[in-house]
Amino acid sequence: MSDRRFLLTFLIGLVLLQAAWCFAVPPFRGIDEHDHAYRASDVAHGDFSNSHRASPQGWGWFVPADRTIVDAAGPVCYSLRYTTWDNCAAQRDLGSGMAEVASAQAQSIPLFYLVVGSVGRPFHGVTALYAMRIATMLISSFLTALAAVTLRRWARTRWPLVGLALALTPVLVYSTAIVAPNGVEMAAGLLLWSALLGIVRSDGADDRHYIWLATAGALPLVALRTMGPLWCLLIVLCAAALAGRKRIRGLLSRRAAWVAMSAVALMTAAVAVWIFTAHSNFVAPSGTVENSLLDELPAQYALWFFQSVAAFPTRTEFAPYLLYVIAFATAGSVAAVAAVRASRTERLTLAAIWLLTSAVSIAATVAMYADQGFGWQGRYALPFTVGFFLLIGLVLDRRPVPIPDWVALVGVSLVAIVTELMSTLHVQNREQRISPLAHSSEWVVVPDAVLITLVVLGGGLQLWAALDATNGRPSLEAGSGGPIDEVRPSDDSVTAVPAAR
Repeated sequence: MSDRRFLLTFLIGLVLLQAAWCFAVPPFRGIDEHDHAYRASDVAHGDFSNSHRASPQGWGWFVPADRTIVDAAGPVCYSLRYTTWDNCAAQRDLGSGMAEVASAQAQSIPLFYLVVGSVGRPFHGVTALYAMRIATMLISSFLTALAAVTLRRWARTRWPLVGLALALTPVLVYSTAIVAPNGVEMAAGLLLWSALLGIVRSDGADDRHYIWLATAGALPLVALRTMGPLWCLLIVLCAAALAGRKRIRGLLSRRAAWVAMSAVALMTAAVAVWIFTAHSNFVAPSGTVENSLLDELPAQYALWFFQSVAAFPTRTEFAPYLLYVIAFATAGSVAAVAAVRASRTERLTLAAIWLLTSAVSIAATVAMYADQGFGWQGRYALPFTVGFFLLIGLVLDRRPVPIPDWVALVGVSLVAIVTELMSTLHVQNREQRISPLAHSSEWVVVPDAVLITLVVLGGGLQLWAALDATNGRPSLEAGSGGPIDEVRPSDDSVTAVPAAR
């Protein structure tokens, strides 16, 4: 299978999974989706201001938005517990079909909203929202598929694609199918990790190729959300620790590396200016914080892990407990095997990803607790933490285990299909009972059989592409599913020594 055919097959499979989520989640029911839709309509109509009038009710700032979108979002918005009246209804008629409404995303970086809002602008109401969802799906699925192709280029076994299958948790796929920049940010993190690990894994011949792929991931990562520059920095630092000084010196001798770093630095500087002038991280006091931070933080820390796997449509709505058992058992088993096979540097990097994620999450929670309580969500860290699973794939690619890699890939992929099925069916069936759009023509509800078909076919296409990923590679050792790398017992270096053929 050529790279182009692999990309297309994987891309179609992921889009089918996203389509299942697009049908399962009612319009505007995605987490804060009404706020994001208002902001997208606002920017698409030419408002690039970083200063808006604050809502007196404490939820966001007033922006001009397509009145049909505001009216269509009303029923779902009113059903949410945290919204305010001026966030759910037009406050002032601005003429030309526009109305003023409060959006919590009014001060957010406008790039994502310009793209999806422009796609939705020719449409109205719910149709505009679905157009924005499709735009979000295509952007994020292309970045994710490009990450898969990048993994395939440097992999010598199928283990890196096993790591990717573990990283694509239900909440990640869900996040790429609603109108919000979070899913695109996660996909960009996947691409950046995949490209930098390619530099770590390769012998230097393809460095220029991986540098440009890393840039393609880093630019959207830093340009979409306020946490993006931090995640980008942490990803680069972890990859640098894996590469070692000699490898880094070689990279810094290349002009492509300096061009890429300059482009990312300029984008980061522009984003930093926006963040500090627009006060994008400001949150208005909610007045609902009553309990002690120290008393509740341990429970919240545990919940973040669950939220990074499955919590939708909002962060407090969890999936069936069996899903978490299956997901954690699968990921834990593969991680345990990788920990045994990993070098000292790899183990330290895996531990660093865990510790840095915890430190950032706790620090952000402490900073915002007095005003907003526990507003942090486990999925916020996914652009960085997906690297944990991709690094597991690199470890097992360098030091394969006796288990054939195709067996592991099939097993993990089947788990992914099952958990996606459980998630989409759970959400759609629950929303049909409680959603204000349950019996309206605004929500395109499909039979469960259609959701099952989309998930099984989508997951099956991804598995088919991944199983064929090592066709044409160097000789495959029976039992390992890939060529065996001979590694010295104390070797922490980047490039393993190829065994004699």
